[in-house]
Amino acid sequence: MKPLLKIENISKKYPNSKKYALFNFDLDIFPSEIIAIVGKSGSGKSTFLRCVNGLTEASNGNIYFKQRNTKSMSSKEYRKYRTNIGFIFQNYNLQDRISVLDNVLTGLLGQRNPLMTTFGLWSKQDKEKAKSILFEMGLSQHVQKRADQLSGGEKQRVSIARALIQDPKIILADEPVASLDPPTAKKILDDLKTKCKKRKIAVVINLHDIEMALKYSDRIIGLRNGEKVWDSPSSEATKESFKQIYQKT
Repeated sequence: MKPLLKIENISKKYPNSKKYALFNFDLDIFPSEIIAIVGKSGSGKSTFLRCVNGLTEASNGNIYFKQRNTKSMSSKEYRKYRTNIGFIFQNYNLQDRISVLDNVLTGLLGQRNPLMTTFGLWSKQDKEKAKSILFEMGLSQHVQKRADQLSGGEKQRVSIARALIQDPKIILADEPVASLDPPTAKKILDDLKTKCKKRKIAVVINLHDIEMALKYSDRIIGLRNGEKVWDSPSSEATKESFKQIYQKT
């Protein structure tokens, strides 16, 4: 099977920094695969996701989506590529003063007429799709509530719904449960895994909790000082592998 997304020697060095935040990182991502990236704070986990999504430009390296180098894409093609990638933020990144429904619909901004979406003129079909996903996420009773009226767990469910409405091929999740209590975090990860497996969406998720990483992923990637030091099926990860990932340097 060919990878859905191929990351080849991606590096990132921020201005005024002597060290690389990410160095020569390689990764093949396949449909339906759930990959957990673990490592200390500052190891390059967030930088990697932002490079893949285009929120940050890599210093060098290549990204291939369905065997097509993103560097060879036109601006229009690159925007299309980005609609295939959903992003879930740690801090939810919702608009507090608008409704839950409208927050979910913002996931379609890159796929709809900008003039129409600027004025909130969503089609009936789009609204029904958003409501259906919110029902699936257990949020049907909150559709018309403002986002700032929700709990942290509910906000993250809205964030997942916003990613799902894109019909993405891949979802990138940057520490999506770091600020949640353990029971809520487990429910969120259960939902994310179930919904994405059902839709055959690949997931790359940054996690700080090793037990959760092992439980909810098919594969573990370890980062240390911007470099990949571990890559194996989750079932093969051991205490020794985590020592290698988290060892002091």
